[in-house]
Amino acid sequence: MARAMRTRWWPRFAVTGVLAVVVGTTLVSGKAGLWVTFAGAMIIFVITYWALAMSLGTTRREPPTPPGGGAAGP
Repeated sequence: MARAMRTRWWPRFAVTGVLAVVVGTTLVSGKAGLWVTFAGAMIIFVITYWALAMSLGTTRREPPTPPGGGAAGP
C-alpha cells in the first residue's frame, strides 16, 4: 500500500475522495456538507471508472532503457 501511494497518483486522489466523503458526512452540515460529500463521491467515481476502463496492457510501464541503448540505427 505504501509503495502504491508513493509511486502512483491515483491512490492519493482516491484517499482524498474518501476523506472528503467522511468529512462531508460527519463534520460539515447543511448544503456545504452535501457539496463536500458529492465532490468526494465524484472523485471516487472518476478514479474508479478510470482505473477499471484501462486495460492491463496500458497500465504496465515500459522497462527502463540502459544509457546509450536508445533507438540507434544499424
